[in-house]
Amino acid sequence: MADRRARERALTLVAGSPFSDSGVGTLAGRYADLLEGVGWRTRILAPVGVAHRENGRQVEQRSYAGLFAEAGDVARSGVRVLVLGLPRERGPAQQAISALAQLPRAALLWERPNTPNSAVGSDLSGLDELRHVWTLNARHALTLRRQLPHATVSVAPISLPPAFFADTPMPRPVPHPYAVYLGRFADWKGAPRLAEVWADRVYPRTGTVLLMIGHGLEPGTKGETAVVEIAQRHPERLSLIQTSEITARVALLRHADAAIFPGRYEHLPQALIEAMAVGVPTVCTAIDGYAPVARHRETSLLIDLDLDGLEAAVVELRDNASLRASLSARARREVQQSFTAQPSTLRLEALLDALC
Repeated sequence: MADRRARERALTLVAGSPFSDSGVGTLAGRYADLLEGVGWRTRILAPVGVAHRENGRQVEQRSYAGLFAEAGDVARSGVRVLVLGLPRERGPAQQAISALAQLPRAALLWERPNTPNSAVGSDLSGLDELRHVWTLNARHALTLRRQLPHATVSVAPISLPPAFFADTPMPRPVPHPYAVYLGRFADWKGAPRLAEVWADRVYPRTGTVLLMIGHGLEPGTKGETAVVEIAQRHPERLSLIQTSEITARVALLRHADAAIFPGRYEHLPQALIEAMAVGVPTVCTAIDGYAPVARHRETSLLIDLDLDGLEAAVVELRDNASLRASLSARARREVQQSFTAQPSTLRLEALLDALC
């Protein structure tokens, strides 16, 4: 009986990709923090690779084959399992689907790096056998319910640490005007295009430097190489920063003129919610991945995928104090209502209780 009760309040979180990908390391750690705060036992499994440990939490690493085989064994033992995202490579992604098929106490967070939500499972078989599928994006949940009619599709919570909501004064980390980008320097996140447009058009018009936070998350890739080359040509216009430490991120966001999110497709990045929580106005491309929180001239300024309106948006935020204040205040208020610990914990426990 005691063993059964222990299983009832236990969760194994399985990162579907190395912790440098897709923010799954951040999400896994934050879920574990929420649940342990209300008496759950958690463990985190991850594939061998670069590990992003936001809070120093220990991670058990496995090969992909061992990772998903163990996830299946754990679920069959009666412990709940949550797989956070699918690997971008087809072989390991198929292993994950096969391991989760027909398992009652297992859920899959429907994300895959570098892949539009609608195409996540386009090359995989066995999707009809998934019983519980989660997504971070309510807009994506609508299409997933049509795509996966046999699965229960639910919107999973995102919770930010209290530091993002605190009003504690912080010294300005950079003396000159600046905007920030947060995320990997990947093509699908729009980072190379952003670096190019900023260096060629935005900085000459505004004098605002772009701090790109995320250097080193994808070393040697085409996207990161392109961003690094542009920054080396224009060191006074672009500055590359490598940090995952919360206090440093909050300080950089707190004093920024804007946070820029130029993605071509996204699921719902935690970095966008972090920026809104701190109170920095945001400029986002008009994509479904940002749509649950970014509404034009209400909580954000939206621009096209080619970033043609970027310099005008940055200038407007600089020159229109009332717009800047209204965007920031409304976005921060909405984020505080939905993405703090209490509502997120209640939502997460309800979803886990439904895994039966």
